[in-house]
Amino acid sequence: MAFNFEKLSVLIVEDTVPMLRLITAVLGTLGVKSVMTATSGERAFELFRKEAPDIVISDWHMDPIDGIELTKMIR
Repeated sequence: MAFNFEKLSVLIVEDTVPMLRLITAVLGTLGVKSVMTATSGERAFELFRKEAPDIVISDWHMDPIDGIELTKMIR
């Protein structure tokens, strides 16, 4: 069974650039065409409100807004 992720939109929130690139590459390999990235919780929330991605993948440890706080803001 093959999955089609072309229409899926994903927001990656990661403050470590090499990890951000790795996750982006993996999603691209899986066929995800719309990948947005942010290196801070503040920017991620702005993108979330503007773009309304289907999925948010967030780092847990970031300052000043960590992944848990970002999740609370999104909810």
